[in-house]
Amino acid sequence: SAGAGPPAGGDGSQDALGSLQRLVYGSYGETYFNAGGGSPLLYAGVLLATQQFERAVAVLAAVPHLRQEAVHFGLALQHEGLLAVAQQKLADSSLLVGTSPSPSLALPPLVAQHVGEWASEGVDASRAAIGYLWLLRGPAAQRQELCIQLLLGCGKPEALLPRSGLSHIAEADYRELLRAVSSRLAGKGRASQAARLLYEAREHRQLSALLVAELSANIAAAARGTNPAAGDAAERAARLCADAAAFAREWRDSDPKEASAHGAPLFALLSIAQLLEGAEAWRAASKGLPAAGPRGATDAIAMQPLSALLVRVG
Repeated sequence: SAGAGPPAGGDGSQDALGSLQRLVYGSYGETYFNAGGGSPLLYAGVLLATQQFERAVAVLAAVPHLRQEAVHFGLALQHEGLLAVAQQKLADSSLLVGTSPSPSLALPPLVAQHVGEWASEGVDASRAAIGYLWLLRGPAAQRQELCIQLLLGCGKPEALLPRSGLSHIAEADYRELLRAVSSRLAGKGRASQAARLLYEAREHRQLSALLVAELSANIAAAARGTNPAAGDAAERAARLCADAAAFAREWRDSDPKEASAHGAPLFALLSIAQLLEGAEAWRAASKGLPAAGPRGATDAIAMQPLSALLVRVG
């Protein structure tokens, strides 16, 4: 439904399409085609018909129940090369960047906001959200960063597993994304989740590096005398050592050449950890005390298959 009659037309000195676009957007505007906000589809349709695709998508995105359609329209238009895309919003959160006659649309933030609203509903939802983000064109680093933020924000990094669930992502891109998510998880103190991702993806070198970093921190703490002697922290440290030892054995058995070439730091730290554990057990025994730390639990854990160890999420 339209409002009052239109004012005078556009500048006839410009091309016909440009004049029509200025007439629709500049002279008539939203107050005419979408009076009172009651006809967003009408206004978006007119904008689409006059090839003002960025503005049409922005009009749909401004209406909550039409935001999904805006995302679909935006992705389809971008795929066909019909959309001018800005990678980020302006400070005022407007989706349109730039001025008349040809603004750009901040499509990546629009898609990320939309999928972020439902990505936490489950692993399948998170995986679908990654699919949406992967449809975006533009810098690969930005697309990867949007996926990382999504997975960490919704708490579903396991959506990267199994590989078959994201078969639309090229192998090299998938492994780069997985390594980046694992690195970010480890940086946030979520080493168990990072280790599981790397193990399941058979990223042995990266997993070895992660375990080396964690073991080094534990050994350094022990040398300073700040490593807890008992409790949950001590049990986690013992389990880490057992998990690392189990992985090292499996790696050496399955790919001795790679393990020999890249596993030296891990094997050395495991030897140091074993020496420290033995020294602690001897010191406790000499004083007639039980060994500090869950040695029996460590031995039991070390006997488990690695696939059972790394499903723990911490």
